[in-house]
Amino acid sequence: MLKKLTVLGAIFINSSFLYSNEILTGDTKLSCEAILCLSSNTRPKECNPSLNRYFSISHKKWSDTLKARGNFLKLCPIGDEGEKDREFTNLRDNIIKNLKSGCDLDELNVAIKSRNNSNNDEYSFNYQIFYQISPTLNQSCKALASSVYTNINPIYTCDPKKWYLEEDWKNGYEKVAEKSISYPEYKKLTSTEQSEYARVSFKEYVKYKNIPINKNCWIWSK
Repeated sequence: MLKKLTVLGAIFINSSFLYSNEILTGDTKLSCEAILCLSSNTRPKECNPSLNRYFSISHKKWSDTLKARGNFLKLCPIGDEGEKDREFTNLRDNIIKNLKSGCDLDELNVAIKSRNNSNNDEYSFNYQIFYQISPTLNQSCKALASSVYTNINPIYTCDPKKWYLEEDWKNGYEKVAEKSISYPEYKKLTSTEQSEYARVSFKEYVKYKNIPINKNCWIWSK
C-alpha cells in the first residue's frame, strides 16, 4: 500500500510546477489535494476543504457535473510525465471523476442490509426481519480500490453469515440464553433471582445475557 502512494506522490513531485517552486493556491491546490486524499484511506481534517470543494461541484445534468469535475481535477499540474502515465490518468479522468462519494468507513458502517424468513409474506405467522451491516463494498470503494495508485482497502470484520432479529438490532444487543432451569428450580429462587428469568414453556425458564451488536464492521487494513 505504501508503494502505491509513493508512486502517486512521485507523479506530483516530478511535475514541473514543483521545479519552479510555485506555491499552489485556490482550486489548483485543492485539485491536487482532492486527488491525493481520495486515493488514501487516511483522511486528516486537512482533506476537508478539497473534498468539500470537489463534491460540491454539481449541475442539473450528471454529464455536466462530470465535465466540470474533470476540468477541476485537471487543474492540478502533473507535467508531461504524469499525463503519459495511463494508470494515473485513468484514476483522475475515470475513477475519481465518476465518484458520487468517497470511500468512507462511516458510510460503509451505516449501509444496512435486511432479509426475512417467510418468502416476503408479511402476513405469515413466522414473519421476521433480520439485519446486518452490508458486507459488500459500495461502488465508490470498489472503483478506488481497483487502481494501482490508491491505498483503499476496507476489511469487513463481522461474520457475513450472521443476521440479527429486528428487535435485537434496534436494541443494540442480542439476547442469548445463558442458563435454563426447570419450574421447580425456578420456584426455589428469590423474587429478585426470578426476575432474571423468562418463561419459555410451562416447564422451562431461561436466563438471558445481552451481547452488544458490533455495527462497526468495516475497518481499514493496516
